[in-house]
Amino acid sequence: MERALGHLASDAPRQPQDPSRPATGAARVLSLQRAAGNAAVVRLLSRRPAVAAGHEVPWRGKVSTRYNAALRRGPKKDPDDPYANIAADVPQGTEVLVLGEERGWLRVEVVLETTKRTGYISHELITYTGPGKPTVPEPIDPTQPLDLSALTPRHAFVVLKRAENRRATMPDWKPSPGEKHEIDFAIDVLERYAYIVDHATFVVSFGPPATTSKVQVETIEDFILFVEAVERQYPDATVGEIAGELRQIWFGGHNWEALLNSPGVSVGGKAADIEHEPDPIARRFDITALKTKGHKLATALGEVDISHVLAGIDAAINGAALDPGAADADAYLKWKTLHAADAGDPRDFVTWSGDIGQAYAEYISTRYVEDRKGAKLKTFIDQKVSPAQLLGDIHGYVAMKVWQNTPPAVRTAWFTAGMNATVSDVLRTLYLVDKKGTPGAATYRSLFEQVSGRSGGAMDRFIVDRSLAFARPWYAKVAASARGKVGTVWHGGSVDDATLLQDLMSEFDANHADNERSAAPEDRLSAIINSFMPMLAGSVE
Repeated sequence: MERALGHLASDAPRQPQDPSRPATGAARVLSLQRAAGNAAVVRLLSRRPAVAAGHEVPWRGKVSTRYNAALRRGPKKDPDDPYANIAADVPQGTEVLVLGEERGWLRVEVVLETTKRTGYISHELITYTGPGKPTVPEPIDPTQPLDLSALTPRHAFVVLKRAENRRATMPDWKPSPGEKHEIDFAIDVLERYAYIVDHATFVVSFGPPATTSKVQVETIEDFILFVEAVERQYPDATVGEIAGELRQIWFGGHNWEALLNSPGVSVGGKAADIEHEPDPIARRFDITALKTKGHKLATALGEVDISHVLAGIDAAINGAALDPGAADADAYLKWKTLHAADAGDPRDFVTWSGDIGQAYAEYISTRYVEDRKGAKLKTFIDQKVSPAQLLGDIHGYVAMKVWQNTPPAVRTAWFTAGMNATVSDVLRTLYLVDKKGTPGAATYRSLFEQVSGRSGGAMDRFIVDRSLAFARPWYAKVAASARGKVGTVWHGGSVDDATLLQDLMSEFDANHADNERSAAPEDRLSAIINSFMPMLAGSVE
């Protein structure tokens, strides 16, 4: 019986009860089960009215529970084998389309990981949110007066991208009067901001440069258009190649090659170079300005260092570098060291744990190797982990998960269009699309838990452990440089070099332990972690 009780609670969240009051809801059902058995519970549930009774089907709802809801193949749950007909788990907050009701169960349609699924969910887990089928937002009513302030460039870009994708999917599509009114309004908004809009295809592009010979990328909308320009310039490139090419605008070199399997775009066996002329992208855009000042961009989610976002997207798409083989001893030593440190998953190394670990390692080297006892950790935090960098790290770490969690029609896709990720669509989904009411809108902590596969205290320990895992080899690099031995740690690959590397990482462990014992609280690793953890309370909407 206790086994059955545990499984019953997985379909209906348990609520705390005042023992002095009669049991209600899930608690009443559990009480009844103890007193009268499973048959009575089944009869009770079959008589209970559905949530939002009286609403015409289909209607929209969302999963309202602290836990995942079970999507079942049929409108029943066998108390003796409660997992028997579960087809999938549906995360809290997921939007569903309710198609009908059977015996106290709601028959629903839901998109999970871009796949449409149909099944049954216990009715008390679904909250009514509105009528009809969830697709694109309702078009503006053409009979109502319009105010240009009602549609920002952010929203105008989304309206026109949806129209562009729909037109590309169905060339003979004609917008309804309401849709046309909304599209015309969006075109008007963007043309007032000096963008160019093709009125037939709804493609948005940059207007002529205002003051220089090259386009300046100054806003998040500009940056997404810039990414689209790269994608259009190299239509045969994979999403991974585009991500790698963009990341290399800011981050490249042998260490990155040892971390990521993303060489970038190549044409005819020759690597593209979008940073320098005669490449068409370099001719059109001021890449130098983008590298030096244009990577900090204001977004609806806060100011971010977009270079850190791209690093995270690149790692999520392309994954860890492949074993280069022992023939190149230098490359092999780097790869072996970093592969062991990141356990084959570089996503946090190229984002938050890399920045936290780098700042901490450089502080430890300064204090212990250079013997500057007055060194303050805050100096390195300010240099390496500014709020814009850390927020960019967070966004880079979760961007692909946000894209995956957001239903295609809520992104900017239309039916099958956009089912496969592009870098521009991942960024647009993160920064421009209104994801409220979908699984794409979640706290950073929730998204971190999904990406890392850890929750609660285990995730807190993961953040500390991964930051230290990056700090160890980085300390070896900077400590060797401080002692004039930089050429022997990462280069040459001899047995002596590998031994020195291990010795320096062990030295870091000892210095870290001493710092934890002797340093002021603001100079311990927890000082960085404590500035980072509150940021995870923010959310993506």
